[in-house]
Amino acid sequence: MREPRNLVVVLGDQLDAASSAFDGFDPERDRVFMAEVSAEGEQVWSHKARIALFLSAMRHFRDDLRARGRDVAYVELCESTLGTELARAVERLRPERVVVVEPGEWRVREELLRAVPGLEILPDRHFLCPTEEFRAWAKGREQLRMELFYREMRKKTGILMEGGLPAGGAFNFDASNRESFGVRGPGPVRAPLAFPPDATTREVLDLVGRRFAIAPREPRPLRLAGDPRGGAPGPRRLRRAPPPHLRPLRGRDVVRRGLPLPLAPLRRDEPEAPRPAGGPARGGGGVADGRGADRVGRGVRAGAWPTSWARRSISATPTTSSGSW
Repeated sequence: MREPRNLVVVLGDQLDAASSAFDGFDPERDRVFMAEVSAEGEQVWSHKARIALFLSAMRHFRDDLRARGRDVAYVELCESTLGTELARAVERLRPERVVVVEPGEWRVREELLRAVPGLEILPDRHFLCPTEEFRAWAKGREQLRMELFYREMRKKTGILMEGGLPAGGAFNFDASNRESFGVRGPGPVRAPLAFPPDATTREVLDLVGRRFAIAPREPRPLRLAGDPRGGAPGPRRLRRAPPPHLRPLRGRDVVRRGLPLPLAPLRRDEPEAPRPAGGPARGGGGVADGRGADRVGRGVRAGAWPTSWARRSISATPTTSSGSW
């Protein structure tokens, strides 16, 4: 292949073929770059299953892109960093332009910019709030509290609002959701959904078991589907299958209008209410601090699962985990 026009960098938490990085993608002139590097699995103390989930999702996404006729320069797990591998790829491929969707972590953003100073950072459409808008909101505040930002975003977008007031009569039901089950516990709990790993995932499980031997726990069994098209219901089904011992206690009007269950306090032995087709919207109460403020504070995000592949349900959960692969 001749020198590409665009080199599209895809991180392990950006597995979305409809992201802004692929706008105007020309399979004849552009190329995708992805890399598995040990540094992202060791930046923080990570569970083996978490590492395996990322790597399996990345490899499935790579294979899907190639099946669509897109050229992917893929670096399998190596002792390196994202910045180092990207710099090597740019030197080898000599693209006219290098683009990436805005990384979800400041550390990764700065690392990539040091490696390729001319890197073009594109907006992340999974967020309802652009970075610049969040910076304007955060300016001058002594404390960056997720709860306050979350309320303002709901008012701005009208999500989970009715006539200017929060649906169900409150912005959250955290206090009620913190009730305990009592001395007898939750009672019988249904086994989680499980999917047999395919060949790609089995290969990753063996790799992670060898390479990250000192990481906590063993990666098996990894019960999540790596490819939502492979006969398994995928993340959307997982999110819509609450344990049977969790039932809405109040706020039933919210549920009946098709709004998410997490808005309502939960209790045992109540009839199960239906979930909306769009999936849950979850409230966050975290505090953003330091350089990670943009990442945590913008919070309202869609399709945050590494295996989601553009499953765009509205979520207010901040992306707090380190490691972007």
